Amino acid sequence: MIDIGHEQIKAYRGDGFLVLGSVLDEVERLGLIDAERRLREDRPFGTSGGLIVSEQVEHRSAAVRRFCCEGPHLDAVEALLGPAFAITHNQFIVKLPGGAGGTSDIPLHQDNGYGRLEPPDDVTV
Repeated sequence: MIDIGHEQIKAYRGDGFLVLGSVLDEVERLGLIDAERRLREDRPFGTSGGLIVSEQVEHRSAAVRRFCCEGPHLDAVEALLGPAFAITHNQFIVKLPGGAGGTSDIPLHQDNGYGRLEPPDDVTV
């Protein structure tokens, strides 16, 4: 469980992001690393060769499903969005070292530019 306070919510609303810090214990972290390695796509994404994206993996991994549906971050998500929220997308994004000089085809961004949510309330964990 991760509690966030009024000041953090205010910062999120103003800045568009909030750093929660560590949300996983060691067992959960290792379980997700194992799931990513098992489910990793065998082809890079985009043109740099340094990015691998594996999408909609919750139905193929109990560890991912637990994180998405029961994870300690969900209290913080509820504090930001309210109690009526849904998981619409999940993926592993792996930025490999050495691809195209260490760059990625996907720069730092806010995700609502890719999806069209109305209202535009979207949280990426």
